[in-house]
Amino acid sequence: EGAQLKTDRFGMLPIHDAVVNQHNDIKEVLSQLDLKCDGGVCYLSPENEEALKEQVKNTNISLTPEDLETKMTQVFSIIIKEGVLAAGSLWQEIVYYFAELGLHPSYFKHFTSAQIARHLHCLIAAKKVAQATESDYIHFEIEDADSAFYLTTMEPEKVAITDAKVAEYINTAQDCGFSVTFLKSEKPPMPEGKFPLGVFVVDKQQFDSSVKFEDMMDETDLQLVATPRFLQERSVEVQKLYQTLIDETMATRNTVVKVFDAPTNLAQKSGAQVLQLAAFDVDRKGSAYISEINECFRSHNVEPKRFY
Repeated sequence: EGAQLKTDRFGMLPIHDAVVNQHNDIKEVLSQLDLKCDGGVCYLSPENEEALKEQVKNTNISLTPEDLETKMTQVFSIIIKEGVLAAGSLWQEIVYYFAELGLHPSYFKHFTSAQIARHLHCLIAAKKVAQATESDYIHFEIEDADSAFYLTTMEPEKVAITDAKVAEYINTAQDCGFSVTFLKSEKPPMPEGKFPLGVFVVDKQQFDSSVKFEDMMDETDLQLVATPRFLQERSVEVQKLYQTLIDETMATRNTVVKVFDAPTNLAQKSGAQVLQLAAFDVDRKGSAYISEINECFRSHNVEPKRFY
């Protein structure tokens, strides 16, 4: 059936030797092989399995504990083949990231295993730098032409730096749609850390080619002004909440702020509140007000768990 990569008793692979000794051709060959996760390397304790179940409980996201476990092993396989991290310590990082850190399951639904592996690998490197400098501050960003990913510890003095970077990237989204998603973890990225992680995701999305951007300024129908991807990722119930907000904003030609109890099927915990905000764009400049909104939250000691 062909060769398989298998860890030795030290949790290392042949690919590690190839990397250390700079045998790039051998590394390339070995990275194409299947990774055999036996010997308890990818073991999930009953507590971890229960944590995965809790992750997807009380959400309207089509994601199962089995889906999460599959992504965990895929992420493990992708990163371990880089030949840098030992299997045991890497698996511990993955378990903490998926089952204990407390990121909303929409993150694991939104990103592919390859993307999550990239994020986690960057996070591990950033944690090493923080530990070496005896700092709690962790941050990095990945900006591509069509999307961007920002991760930072939620220190009040530092998170504004990331806000500014997000706002600057959004300014490059001319004549196209974009979405911004923010997720806050329940726990810090390191056991001894003081601050949770904040994740910002920006996706640029093209409108239908037949739609002229300037003709949509006074349109109120969500089905026409939203991008196809936006509509695909939101349930009918959630779309109704957005439609109501648009209608009120365009009718009043003013800023609209609404606060209400989160629908039961959309909240992970009882008592959750939804805050909706929309601004009428008088100047037709497409301002997003990311920095301003987050500064308002911080000045009132409010930390959203997530926003879209």
